[in-house]
Parts: sequence; structure tokens; C-alpha cells
Amino acid sequence: MTAIIFALVVGLFLSFLVYWYIKFKYLLPVEKKIDFIDKTYARFQDFSREIVKQGYIPQTLEQFNELINHSLIKFHGFFAGTSIMVFDNERGDWLLSYSILEGRLNLGDKTSFLSGVFNKCVNENDLMFIGGFGRQMGTELFNAAALFPFVSKDEKVKKVVFIGIKEETDFSVLMPYLRHLILHINSFYKLYEKIISIKDENIRLKSEVDVMVKELDVAGSRLIKKAKERKALYEIVSRVTDENDVRNGLSAILNIVAKITESDSVGCLFYDENSKSLVLNPQVYGVKLDENARYSISLDNRSSASVKTFLEKKPFITGRASAEKNALKEYVEIFEAESLMIAPIFLHNNMIGVIEAGSKKKDFFTAEHLEFLNIIADELAVIMSVINLYDRLSQTADELAQMNRIKDDFLSTVSHELKTPLTTIKGFISVLLSGEVGSLTDQQVSFLNIVDQAANRLANLISNLLDISRLNGKVEMEFSPCDIREIARNSVSNLMLRAKEKGSVMSFNSDKDIPYVFGDSHWLAQVIDNLIINAIKYSQEKSKVEVRVLDRGDVVTVCVCDDGPGIDKEEQKLVFEKFYRGKNSILSNQGTGLGLAISKSIVEKHGGKIWLESEG
Repeated sequence: MTAIIFALVVGLFLSFLVYWYIKFKYLLPVEKKIDFIDKTYARFQDFSREIVKQGYIPQTLEQFNELINHSLIKFHGFFAGTSIMVFDNERGDWLLSYSILEGRLNLGDKTSFLSGVFNKCVNENDLMFIGGFGRQMGTELFNAAALFPFVSKDEKVKKVVFIGIKEETDFSVLMPYLRHLILHINSFYKLYEKIISIKDENIRLKSEVDVMVKELDVAGSRLIKKAKERKALYEIVSRVTDENDVRNGLSAILNIVAKITESDSVGCLFYDENSKSLVLNPQVYGVKLDENARYSISLDNRSSASVKTFLEKKPFITGRASAEKNALKEYVEIFEAESLMIAPIFLHNNMIGVIEAGSKKKDFFTAEHLEFLNIIADELAVIMSVINLYDRLSQTADELAQMNRIKDDFLSTVSHELKTPLTTIKGFISVLLSGEVGSLTDQQVSFLNIVDQAANRLANLISNLLDISRLNGKVEMEFSPCDIREIARNSVSNLMLRAKEKGSVMSFNSDKDIPYVFGDSHWLAQVIDNLIINAIKYSQEKSKVEVRVLDRGDVVTVCVCDDGPGIDKEEQKLVFEKFYRGKNSILSNQGTGLGLAISKSIVEKHGGKIWLESEG
């Protein structure tokens, strides 16, 4: 029992010894390392917070330098005893711009040496460590040195931060802090560059916006000016087109010009070819003229500004009309104008006259006023030319209408005068052919048949001429509901014999329940007769002629179809013209060329439509 207890005690003692051995040998060093790492990490975190705490986004290079100095102060607070210097490169020279030293340091004779070191640091663009640097500098403030460069992308900013340390072994401790400091400085400079870039962009955009605003202002002014001009032109055209009296229209134009140019007087002088002079139109704005007086300027008066403007086609402007009495005598006396502008009115080489605007104020009109007056003069030239053309066309139209009436009256009169003797001729021919006055030889019968056929053609021509005359006049048609199918069927029946004589086969077809149409049955029958006769006339022997009446819903269509020769497309445009006979008329010498023209006129008076379809 005693032995067991002893063994247990010995075992416990040995376990105790092993535990403390392991603890001192392994665990305590590890715990110390962990504690050191924790403290180091906490210290690094504190350092990171401190250099960022007072940080702000730099707006200028001076603020960026202040942030660097602030960060170095915080760094020195964590690593007391270090010597800190900042060198800037200005035009190739390295100058001390900031320092934190715990003693005096004379750099006077070390400038060349330091420049070489700093240039190397900048060229390598990386953190440098130099041992024994204190001896080389002749100072005991530091022994070794750590240098890190800062160079902007455009190389306008070059810096070297110098960190002097007492012991070279301290460099490994400083390394992570220096790396973090470098990242911190670079980050702030990127922010600074971004801010500068944004500012530059804002300045550029603002400049562009300012330019655009100015351009828009100018464009706006131009648009307003153009809008006023367009409005004035629109009013001018509207007034002229609305006014029945051209003189009143011209008066309205002058009123608009006076309103836009703020003139006291506006007038026009038009060229009179008979007197070879410029005559003042009585419609003048701002001046009361003697109704019985005639104001004119001879073209021989070359000293006159109006004549000069008219002949040279160049505008004229002056602000002192009273000083040029010889050239402007008429304006000074009549218009009492001191400022004056004159623009020529012409279209191509056709000179029309001049327009003038006057003001009682001196030096009143500007180049813009003159430009506007020129525009009005151009528009006025077009308007006056159109008015003159309209007058000539109206006169021509009246003359043509009068000639057409004379022609219609002539045709009507001649047709009536021919109809009576022609009826007599046909009557006597019928008597002769009937044998009532004696027997005739075969030759006499043949001659009389030829005369009878010619008389029939002449009667047909007279009938057509009378129809044309009546249709061109105010013929009164008797409209009533008509059975168009029955009208067409009767036309086919009436002309069946003529078709057989020509050797043509004629047929009639119709849809069921064709609605009644509203029209004049007599004239509608004539249209269908004309179409059937035309189809028979220009069809060859044994050809087919078909008449169809079709219900198209809203309309009823009557079609006359044949298998005769086609009509060229160019000819198709002319078949409904008066007296037109197609190329195929050589198949038959008969016909007046009026049948289709009469048909077209009748159909159109019924509000219908007639057309031709041919394969050519």
C-alpha cells in the first residue's frame, strides 16, 4: 500500500515537472509571440486610424502637402526619435520643404550628394534602405535611413520622404508602417487628381456651356428676328391673298413694314414704262398725299437715290437725309424723313420699282432694318409678278371663255341651220329610192344610197354637235329612278342589227336584282349606245361584243367589252377628248370623234365615272 502511494506521489511530481518544463520551454514563448503580434497589430491599427482621422479630400496641391505633413507627424508620434524630412524637386533641384528633427542638421555641403541619392530613389520608384547614412551625412541624429519616393503620373510633382532611424534593425519594424504610409499618400493624391480632373472638366464644360449659351442667345435672337420676319411675310401673303383689291393689299403690306421697322413713313414707287419714270403709288403709310397730284421721278434724274437704287439694283441707307437734299429731295419734302432706306423691287431681270421706309429720327435705321426691307422687297417682287400674271391669265381666261361661248353659239346655230335642209334632202332621197317618182337604174340607186349614207353621217355629226353644245351649256336633265339593266338591254336590242351587219356577235349579261339608279334615262341610253356603237365600229368581223350590268354594292357598273385590237397606253389618255379618233380608225372611215367625249360629259354630269381598260 505504501509502495503504491509512493508511486503515485512520484508520478504526480514527475507530471508537474513535465508540465512546467513544456510551459516554460514551448508555451510561454508562443504566448509571448502571440501577445507581441496582438500588440503590434493593435498599434498598427491605431496608426492607421490616426493618419486617416484628420484626413480630408485635398482640393489643391497645398492641401495635399498638408495631408502628407499631417501623416508624417502621426508617424513620428508612433516612432519617436526618428528624423523626418520631405524634399521637393523644383526645376531639377531638390529642396527641403518640411522636416521633423530632434536636433540641428546642416545640409549645406551635402546637396549634391543628396541629389544623387534622391534621383536614384525616384528612378527606381521604390522604398530604399541605406545603412550608415548618418556617418555619410556627418550627423548623430540618425544612423540608417529609409527613403520612399512619390512621383505623379505627369511628373509635375516629385517628392522624396526621408526617414532617419537610430538602429538599422528598426527598419524591419518600420517597413509595414512605411508601406501603409506610402499607400495612404498615393490614395490621397489619386483623390486630388480626380478632384482636379473633375474641376478641369467642370471648367471645360462650363466654358463649353457658356459658349453654347452665348451661341444659343445669338441663335435665339436670330430665330426671334427670323420669326418676326416670317410672321411679317406670312401676314403680307395673307393680306394680299385675302384682299380682293390689290391696292388695299399693298396698303396692308406697307403697314406691316412700318410696324416691324418702326418707320414713320413707307411707300412704293413703281416703274411706268410709258413715261420712263418711277411713280409713287397712292397707297402710302404715314403720309397724306394730294389725291389729284402725281408724284414721279424720271429715270433721267440719275442724282435721285430712288433712280440710282432702281437702276443699280442696290439698296440705299442714310441717317442724314437732309444733308443729301439733291439725292433725296423728294423724300425730305414729301415724307419729311431724316433717316431713310430704299430697296429695289425686281425679279430676275424684271425691274418693278423700289420700296422706301423713312424715319424722322437721325441715324435710326440699322443694317438689320435694311436686310429686312430687302426681304420684303423680294417678296413684294414675287407678289407683284404673281398679281400681274394673274391679271394676264384672268384676261386670257375671259377671252377664251368668250371665244368658247361664241364657238358654242356658232355650233348650235350652224347645227340647227343644217338640220332643216338635211331633213329635206333625206326626205327626197327616200322618195326617190321608193320609186314613187319613177323607176331608177341600178347605177342611180347606188348613187342615191351613197348620198343617203353620207346624209346619215352628216345627221349624226349634227346631232353630236348639238349634244356637245347642250352639254357645255346649262342643259337640264330629268333625273328619276331608272332601271339601268332595262336601258342597257334595250340598247343591245336596238343595235343588234348593226352588229349583225358588221358580222359581230353581241350578247347581254346582268347580275340579278340590279338596283335602280338615279339619272336621266334618255342620256344614260345615249351613253350605252355610244359605247356599243364604238365597240362594233372598231371590232373586226366575227368579233364578240358583250354588255354586262354589274352590282358593285355602292355603285352599278355597265361594261361594254369587245375582243377588238387594243389601244396604246398613250392613246388611252386621249380617247375621251373631243374629235379624237384612234389609230385603229382606219378600219372604218365613219365617225366624228365625239361619241366618247359626249359619253364622258353625260356620265360626269350624273356624278359617275367612265374609264377604259385595254391591254394595249
